[in-house]
Amino acid sequence: MDLYREMLKASPSDAQLLLLMGSAANQSGRYNEAMHYLKRGREIRPSGIMLRELGRAQLAIGELAEAINTLEIAAKMIPNDDVALNSLGGVSYSLNKQYAKARESYQLAIEHKPSSIEYRNNLALDMDARW
Repeated sequence: MDLYREMLKASPSDAQLLLLMGSAANQSGRYNEAMHYLKRGREIRPSGIMLRELGRAQLAIGELAEAINTLEIAAKMIPNDDVALNSLGGVSYSLNKQYAKARESYQLAIEHKPSSIEYRNNLALDMDARW
């Protein structure tokens, strides 16, 4: 992250650097910082990946309605993005007790990445939560 910060000093409007910094902040559990960089990047050059990462940060800090909206847009922009579909189904829809939508999102994520044990487990947990 320090390297990205230094690079951003020289190129503060580089959308790719903002995405990389936001993703790194997400992975480090620094969600407010991730949102800062991802929102700046979205203003410069919105992309499905930028929105996916922003939606994941929104989920992490509890902005559920915003996360669902952001992730739905990301999933439409990149329909084969298994990470967005899993995030949308898993946390967003399930937390709102929209189990049919959650199941559909998980199944789409599994179609795009059939080897994912995480996605299969999420689907199974969601099915269990409904009963």
